[in-house]
Amino acid sequence: ARLRKLIKALAPPIVIVEEAAEVLEQHIITCLTKRCQHLILIGDHQQLRPSASYMKLARHYNIEVSLFERMIMNEVHSR
Repeated sequence: ARLRKLIKALAPPIVIVEEAAEVLEQHIITCLTKRCQHLILIGDHQQLRPSASYMKLARHYNIEVSLFERMIMNEVHSR
């Protein structure tokens, strides 16, 4: 979020997220711009999970699950 202006100015067509299983879904979504054509998530969804500041709220709203893990659980296949 603190580099949002820079990311928006660069408007990368490809975004690569290493250790994607450890990154909160909202953090990935906020770094995407309209110009993004490819999102590449790298990691192991069975390793560490992302850590939210308020675990009680995170569990209630199911935000302690990374985008990477959520896609695997919902059987979203890559192309």
